[in-house]
Amino acid sequence: MFRLDGRIALVTGAATGIGQAIAVAMAANGADIAVTDRHLETLTETESRVLAHRRRVFKTELDVRVMEQIGRSIVEIEQSFGAIDILVNNAGINRPASTDCATVEEWDDHFNTNVRGAFFLLRQSAQACERVAGGASYLSQASLALSAFLVNQSTARRRAR
Repeated sequence: MFRLDGRIALVTGAATGIGQAIAVAMAANGADIAVTDRHLETLTETESRVLAHRRRVFKTELDVRVMEQIGRSIVEIEQSFGAIDILVNNAGINRPASTDCATVEEWDDHFNTNVRGAFFLLRQSAQACERVAGGASYLSQASLALSAFLVNQSTARRRAR
């Protein structure tokens, strides 16, 4: 596979599912991991699984829709670990609804989580990562959930005809 010894990875949406799996896999390959989720207490299992690989773990509460939390989280991670080498922008939501039923609030929630939050986290991390020798890596998959929301909208519309 690959080794990530000496690397610091930030994985958002790491409490369960894909985010948790990515955090644990990176720890298994030598990275120290900063994990985030909207509710700090949901990160306990991920923390235990990372620690099982004898890697350092830092957990912090982060709602990617809240700009102040993004900046605070980056600072806290850097103070605890140093500069972030890898960002896995995993936090995202997908609550499908038909085009006729989707509210402005639902659309805003999807967009603010999956696109806006991912963009500003990437921007804040990139500014912090400029100090990393050898560069940094970014993976943003949260915006895929917005695409799924749009596809579900389109599919529901076609079925309604």
